[in-house]
Amino acid sequence: TGEIVTRGPMVFKGYWKLPEETEYTFRNGWHHTGDQGRFDKDGFFTCRVPAFS
Repeated sequence: TGEIVTRGPMVFKGYWKLPEETEYTFRNGWHHTGDQGRFDKDGFFTCRVPAFS
């Protein structure tokens, strides 16, 4: 289990008018989603999204 991170031409460039949030979630060219995911023994991917507060 680990954090889901993404990058590529289809990933958004940042949060509109929220530079600190953008800087926090984009590190070393990767978007850190804050979601947790894993692959099971059959190769299926499952994820857990943190609860919104």
